[in-house]
Formats: sequence, C-alpha cells, structure tokens
Amino acid sequence: MCAKVMGFDAFCELLAEDSYFAGVLAGMASGQERIHGKAEDFVQQLQCIHKETEQHLRDSTARYKHMADKKWRFVEFEVGNFVYAILTKDRYFAHNYNKLATRKIGPVEVV
Repeated sequence: MCAKVMGFDAFCELLAEDSYFAGVLAGMASGQERIHGKAEDFVQQLQCIHKETEQHLRDSTARYKHMADKKWRFVEFEVGNFVYAILTKDRYFAHNYNKLATRKIGPVEVV
C-alpha cells in the first residue's frame, strides 16, 4: 500500500479559493501572528496574578521587616566591658569545625 502525502504548497493550492484560508495564508505571508482570544486572555490573567503575588510578597516582607526591626537595638560596648563572642562556621578551620561544639567564647574583655 502506498500513499502520497501532499505538501503544504499543494494544500495551499487546493484551498486558495476558500475565504477564511486565504486570509490566514495572507497573514502568514505578511509575518502577522494570530493569537487566540482565549489564550491571550489567559496569559493576561496569569500576568496579573503574578504581579499581584509579587506585590503581596513585597508587602509581607516589608511588614515582617518592620516588626523585626522593632525588636532590634543598637548596643555600643565600651573599653573594659566583658562580652560573650559567638564564633560562626566560617571562623573555624575546615577540619576543626564541629556543628555540636560550643561556639560561645567568653567572657572576653573589649579592648
């Protein structure tokens, strides 16, 4: 069994008289893009949702920062005060770091 598959050119020749297809073919030749109405609405709705979500996240972060900043206080130490120092992971040598080890050292005198 052998079947001949027509190419796009043959398809265009067959439907050249059709009014709808002629308009589509003319639009393709001019480089005009057709966007389906429902698809365009869907994309616009998605973009709107993304903008609202982004704004909501910004507002939420700003509220969180405002509440956290209320509890923050600036402490200024004077020479001779004793303080506890907390060592972070990057202050240890690679082979000496142990996550269960105590990190607070002190009291240490401020010089």
